[in-house]
Amino acid sequence: MNNIDSVVTVLSSGLSLLGLACLYLWLYRDYRRDLLRTRLFAIRAELFDGAADGRLDFNHPAYGLLRGMLNGFLRSGHEIGAFRLLLTALVIDSDELEALFGFKQKWNSATNSLSPELRKWLELMRSEAHNAFFKHLLVTNGPAYLCVIFWLTFREARRRNRRRHRRSGNHIPSPPASFNFSLDSAALATAGGAYNRLSPVAAPA
Repeated sequence: MNNIDSVVTVLSSGLSLLGLACLYLWLYRDYRRDLLRTRLFAIRAELFDGAADGRLDFNHPAYGLLRGMLNGFLRSGHEIGAFRLLLTALVIDSDELEALFGFKQKWNSATNSLSPELRKWLELMRSEAHNAFFKHLLVTNGPAYLCVIFWLTFREARRRNRRRHRRSGNHIPSPPASFNFSLDSAALATAGGAYNRLSPVAAPA
């Protein structure tokens, strides 16, 4: 009787673990993917509403750049695509990405002519998109993502040391702003790279 109870316990535990694995690998990952897309769609809708209200012209380069970046994140919203986008921004030289798609230069040029309030609003939406994307990677690809963050933090610390910048002992490991521009260029490439041809209404999901 004890042997039967032991077998039942093992089978029950095994099925429970299998159920949890299925829940995480499929249902929960699908939920996180949908949550990321919902957050990105909400940011894109806020951008569209602001332009529709006259806050920013639909034809303004800053509108096209931010919308193109969001579309790139949306296209890479699934787990493999999101991590591939992160690795693309990590592996490809930032100068090469800038030469090909030039997000940083175009973004700075486009936002310099705007008022401080409008520039702050656009930067906030860009930051919210990054946070949603990084949170998605942390939850769905935690160990690999943390390894990337560790490497980026180490590389940034070496770069700052070479430039004799003061170190901050309380710095929380996170992608530096320079990497975010590389990520935005990679996202823009994923969206097709032609931000100025995106219509204000129709855009790929």
